[in-house]
Amino acid sequence: MMIQNYIFDLYGTLVDIHTDQTKKEVWTVTSRHYLKAGAVWTPKQMKHAYFRMCEEEEKKLKTPEIQYPEIDLGIVFRRLYEEAPFHIPWMRIEPDAQWIEKAAHLFRKASREKLYPYRNTIKVLNRLRQEGKGVWLLSNAQTLFTVEELKMCGLYDLFDGIYISSDHGVKKPQKQFMEAMLEEYDIVAETALMIGNDISADIGIAYACHVPSAFLNTDGYTDDQIREQLNKVVHDNDYRPMIIQSGDIAQLLKQEDEDA
Repeated sequence: MMIQNYIFDLYGTLVDIHTDQTKKEVWTVTSRHYLKAGAVWTPKQMKHAYFRMCEEEEKKLKTPEIQYPEIDLGIVFRRLYEEAPFHIPWMRIEPDAQWIEKAAHLFRKASREKLYPYRNTIKVLNRLRQEGKGVWLLSNAQTLFTVEELKMCGLYDLFDGIYISSDHGVKKPQKQFMEAMLEEYDIVAETALMIGNDISADIGIAYACHVPSAFLNTDGYTDDQIREQLNKVVHDNDYRPMIIQSGDIAQLLKQEDEDA
């Protein structure tokens, strides 16, 4: 059956990114933002509290049915304000969505070391849209970070729909995440192709939902390493993901031309 809908992962698939949340600068910048609103943290205190709160929020979401929960970091950034060791009374505020978004953007900017779309990303997305294909995003990510980064990379307006895990409380490979997207946009599984660079998450969720898939090898795995990872995820000999060993997304267009 001809592919009508292309569902893309984002980080490592369409864009190259590297972040480091352990850098001292991240916590210096973020704690200063909180201090300006009367919430007093040392950078070291804030760093430890952040990771602790992330773990606590994830535990709240995890159930026997949901093994891959995704928290909304907006809750953590709010808690960091409310649970600061000390507040300066006359500077204290009620942190609204705009203030929390500013905190998240400062945090992400300080932690981000590189971000750019891969060479053929925009060309491929535009070509698929010109051909009338559905172009979708299914990303394990945080809306507080990802919407801005999509705009920075010139990708935000190139999708027919955007599904980000922090908005849904689950992440790949939890099958409910993709199932919700397929249902909302009325996408027939057999007419779609999931494209990603993570076999466990991207190929795993596609396999669970009976959606054909393609693996982009942007991390330079060997054939043996790819085969080993696939064997852990795919347990049906009839399900065969497309393997793009070069990691070049333009190979999708070549395949599209061959299928036409």
